[in-house]
Amino acid sequence: MIKKVISMAVIMGCLTLVSNVCLGAVERGIVVSFWADATGYFQKVIDGFTAETGIKVKWEIQPSWSEAVSMFTTQLAAGYKDVDAIHIDDLMTSTFGAAGWLEPLDAMVRNFNIDLRDWPRTLYTDVSSWEGKLYRIPWGNDTRIWSYRKDWFDEAGLAVPTTWSELITVGKKLSRPGRYMIGLPAKRGGTLGNEIQFWTHQAGGAIDNWEHPGNAYAIKFYKEMWTIHKIAPDSSPMEDYTTISEGFQADKYAIYNHWDGFMGAFRANPRFWKEGKVSVMLPPKGPVNRDTLTGTWGWSINVFSAKKDLAALWVEYVSRPEVMRLQALGGRVPARRSLWSDPEVQDLAPSSKYLAIYDKAGDIVKARPITPWYTEVLDAAEEGVHTYFTGIADLETTIKHLKDKMKIIKERIRK
Repeated sequence: MIKKVISMAVIMGCLTLVSNVCLGAVERGIVVSFWADATGYFQKVIDGFTAETGIKVKWEIQPSWSEAVSMFTTQLAAGYKDVDAIHIDDLMTSTFGAAGWLEPLDAMVRNFNIDLRDWPRTLYTDVSSWEGKLYRIPWGNDTRIWSYRKDWFDEAGLAVPTTWSELITVGKKLSRPGRYMIGLPAKRGGTLGNEIQFWTHQAGGAIDNWEHPGNAYAIKFYKEMWTIHKIAPDSSPMEDYTTISEGFQADKYAIYNHWDGFMGAFRANPRFWKEGKVSVMLPPKGPVNRDTLTGTWGWSINVFSAKKDLAALWVEYVSRPEVMRLQALGGRVPARRSLWSDPEVQDLAPSSKYLAIYDKAGDIVKARPITPWYTEVLDAAEEGVHTYFTGIADLETTIKHLKDKMKIIKERIRK
């Protein structure tokens, strides 16, 4: 049981660890940086670690995402030593890893026999590593899931679409005044960037490679869903995650492609979340693949820490299945694939059940194309694509602008 996670290791304490490390750890402590936890599960993680190792943990609560990026960038660039283990996202991992601010974890993984095969491969090769070195152990998981109104499809005698083409065909049959096939959050400010990444990836492109013809195909298809096919509202360029989520729960959309964290809000709405009313489908296949995007937060070690040995014990501890599953108490999905089929995890973090279905469908869960210059790439892509979506620029002008912009960014980085 998650609530009874304390194992025999807690009773045995330091006897479970290498003796010379334990003896020096009794009176020592570490500082970990983690975001706020309203449910209290993270304190359970800390208490379990201290009970097992004798190492005290000071928890520094992270500010908002943007503030955390700015804070860590400033601190680590100056060689900040007063934080040992840091909970960071994909962007910070690539940026900080490339800058040399994170401790490589490959040796730690070998020493503790951590079996990374229990994680989706993309999470540790594509967004937790840089230039062949592992800088982070994925902890939580965020994956794009396709939820749909099963009751509407059943009433109309329609099967869920399996391709982009079917998305249009079925969408025209299901859409009506005040109700649309799909909600498209295409507003600038991070939302649109994630949307672009999903659709360009399925077309074989990438958000930082506008030379690829799949990018033009994807954003043209996306815009035509509201301008030509009318299966999404004209307001799409002004919609964000909040408005689409609210619209989906207010019977406005038949399909919503969302981050799995929204599933908790859906289930908490008793009017909306009813048996047979809402379900999850596999992503419709684009021109090249049917992949869905995934991202992760995870644990890294500050390369400037004077207590990297103790921080390694922390990272190993939180990577264990029985510890990682505690995240479900806060509605969070653990990064380990084996936990997605755990009945208690599925009850507490409802999207895990659907991630297990996605996992069985094959290797369709893929990371976003993250680079150390990701923020610049994202901002440039959002700005360019949004001018196209709002009619300020045509497709040809938009693609040329984005090619030129990405060339400038990459050339500046290389210098």
